[in-house]
Amino acid sequence: MKKRNFVILFFLAGLILLHCMPDRMPPAPVENTRPQFVQFAAEDSGAYAVGLRDPITMFFDEPMDLSTFPGNFTLESPKGVIPGSFSQQDSIVVFTPSQDMAPASYYTATIRGGVQDANGNSLTLDTEWSASAWFFSAGQYSENGFPRVFIADRSFDKLYLVGNFHEYLSESSEVIQPRGMAFSPDGQHLLVVSKQLNGQVSVLNPATFGKIQDAAVGSGPEEIAVAADKLFVTDVTGRTISVLGVPGYAPLATISFQDGFSPRDIAYNPANNRVYVSNNVLNRPGTFKVLDANTFQELATLENLLSGRRTEKLQASTDGQWVVIQQEQTDLILLLDANTNQVADTIIIPVPQNKDMDIYDNQLYVGSSGGFLFKYDLNSRVLTATLTFPSRCDGVAVAPYGEILYATTPVDTLIHVVDIETLNLIRSAKVTASTIAKLVVSPENYTSP
Repeated sequence: MKKRNFVILFFLAGLILLHCMPDRMPPAPVENTRPQFVQFAAEDSGAYAVGLRDPITMFFDEPMDLSTFPGNFTLESPKGVIPGSFSQQDSIVVFTPSQDMAPASYYTATIRGGVQDANGNSLTLDTEWSASAWFFSAGQYSENGFPRVFIADRSFDKLYLVGNFHEYLSESSEVIQPRGMAFSPDGQHLLVVSKQLNGQVSVLNPATFGKIQDAAVGSGPEEIAVAADKLFVTDVTGRTISVLGVPGYAPLATISFQDGFSPRDIAYNPANNRVYVSNNVLNRPGTFKVLDANTFQELATLENLLSGRRTEKLQASTDGQWVVIQQEQTDLILLLDANTNQVADTIIIPVPQNKDMDIYDNQLYVGSSGGFLFKYDLNSRVLTATLTFPSRCDGVAVAPYGEILYATTPVDTLIHVVDIETLNLIRSAKVTASTIAKLVVSPENYTSP
């Protein structure tokens, strides 16, 4: 009996001791493998015309801890950071903006290594690691279509049409030796100077790319300037300026000069209603004429503004304060004060030679044969941005809304779409010839098949 009681007591003591011992069973394993970032969604990488509230989608290889994202993700442009919220479905994380993005802006979405999975594992311990994607937000350039771009090919008597933002669409042989191009004051007609012995300005419909009419001008026309009710065309061979009325393009006057002056490049300044003309005579490249746009009278003859080389282009600044003079085959750009007719300042581009330029909102964009596109603030004359191309940049044209610009690089037969603010490249497209040069952008948008 005593032996039996002893066994029972021993058994009970064992149970008590077992209950008091710590649990020595191994715990459930905790996953300690770092998550992997796979990619941004395709529509968030290098896209254009992106909606101002479109979400940003990120793919991982496992579910993530959303609370770790606010300090490790940014969506920003030069105009600022966009706030928003995060959501998740399986291993897909979506950032949804809580306010509109700025229109026509170059945005960068960046994810950093501090984001963690559901088990607290970060992508990496490398504090410098990040992955990013860029896109260009929608703007006026993408409302109801896109602008059309017309490119002159002087060697093969052709015009090329680019639409749908960056697609080569077609070509036309209706204009012989195309030179200067512009749009009519109402934006409904593309005007192309045809450099023939019997000179013409060809009037085209930008929607159909078909010719409407030819308007006769002087011999060997080169460039064109457009005022509110008339056109001015320089006749290099005839050494005159032809003036055509708008609308209708009937001849109004022929301006001639008695001192051997031969008109070359031309610009109209609406701020003072004056026309500025450079000289084509090789031994007098620094001579310029200033004309009244209504009476066609000569207001001033400016001497010795340039030496050695003639002009590449003339253009009035947006506010009309300056007439910007670009000298061909050099690095020199002059700023002529439109009130005093005196050279107020100069700009020397870092890499010559001058090939083309355009102005929008007093920002100057210069293409050079060195393969560069330069952006200058005309008010301060400061170089604010540079874009490098693989070959020379022969043509530059800002779209009328001032959101994008187009540039040509003939050696590689490309036309490029560029963000006007940052000079970031958005798209490039092939054109069929290596002799493309100057271009013009339509003031209206079009839908193209």
